[in-house]
Amino acid sequence: MPNMGCMLGVAFQRLYTSLESTLRETLPEISVPEYLILRVVYSQEGLQPCDIGERLGKDKGAVSRGVSSLVAKQFLRTETVSHKCLRVYLSDKGRGIWPAIHEVAQRKQEELASVLSDKELTELKRILQKIINLN
Repeated sequence: MPNMGCMLGVAFQRLYTSLESTLRETLPEISVPEYLILRVVYSQEGLQPCDIGERLGKDKGAVSRGVSSLVAKQFLRTETVSHKCLRVYLSDKGRGIWPAIHEVAQRKQEELASVLSDKELTELKRILQKIINLN
């Protein structure tokens, strides 16, 4: 029996590399980690970096570095609520790239869906959610 952890790792690497390639073509100024942060902030503004990290399965430090980079590139802005609380919002420039972000997301979703039947895609989502919720 093949090692499922290794198979998941290889599948992740292939999807990540494919996304990276698409981003280079479409949004060369955005890295994959930054793209993922932008997608979360597009879905809900005003989150703290730790909330974004929780949604992405990333640690607060990695998310904070990504947010800082996106602020420097003027795609995001932050507001300090207290000395320990920072909230993240889209900038006007960040809102302006939404069509490109959405197009990349759609293209990657369609690529994945093209190799799976609707039933397989539903089952894959169900299985991945079980793995994510293992703790």
